[in-house]
This record gives sequence, C-alpha cells and structure tokens, in this order.
Amino acid sequence: MALALVVQQATHRPYEHELATLVTGPLGLTQTSLPQTEDLPDAQFRFRAGSSEPPGPGTDEAGLAIFRYTTRCGTVYGHTGNTRGFTQFAASTEDGSRSVVVQVNGQITPGNARGAFAQLLVVQTSAVCAALTG
Repeated sequence: MALALVVQQATHRPYEHELATLVTGPLGLTQTSLPQTEDLPDAQFRFRAGSSEPPGPGTDEAGLAIFRYTTRCGTVYGHTGNTRGFTQFAASTEDGSRSVVVQVNGQITPGNARGAFAQLLVVQTSAVCAALTG
C-alpha cells in the first residue's frame, strides 16, 4: 500500500496504470490483478506441515507468510529467521495480546551448531511458556 502511494505521488498516475505499463504488461502477466479490498484472505491462517529455517520451537506448520508453533504451553504464530550473525524468533497469540521475541547474536541453525540450536529451542520454548502463562 505504501509503495502504491509513493508511485502515485511520483508519477501523478494511478498505481494500477504504472504497474500495468512497467511490470505486468512487459512480462505478459495477463492473469495478475490487485486486490479490490483491504481484507486479507483467510489463507494466512490455513496451515500445512512445514517449517522455516531455522525451525522454531514445538511443532512447526507453515501458513501464508506466517508459521504456527504448537508448544507444550500453547500455540503462537510468528516467524524465525537468520541474518548474518543473528538468529531471531518472534511470535504472538492469535489475538496479539501476548508476544515473545528471542534474538541471539549468532547464526544458529541445526546444520551449523547442533548443540547450540538444541539449547536455543529450549530458550524459545521457555519464552513462549512465560509469555502464555505469565
């Protein structure tokens, strides 16, 4: 949405026109369209077996741009990730009333630091439990 407003301000033309002229038209994307409402489709909370890298605590399931983590203390929704030198985990309850963030200044994955990764999962699970029961 913010990008569309910037494009419209810079070009003085509707975003849809610029997108069709510069992107979808030249690429031949004839079946691509923009949403007509601001409502997010309910697909975001349809989950399938899967996980991110690195995996988060508990049983991981993948949705549309969000993961569900079912732990011994309850279920949270969020994401894990790595950037150079850091590993992050952020999640909240479905209604957003409780949240948790764990950030480590090290790139820790099951493949590069198996022992440290097992400890990280313990920390993440403990943080989830504290957030849900605290």
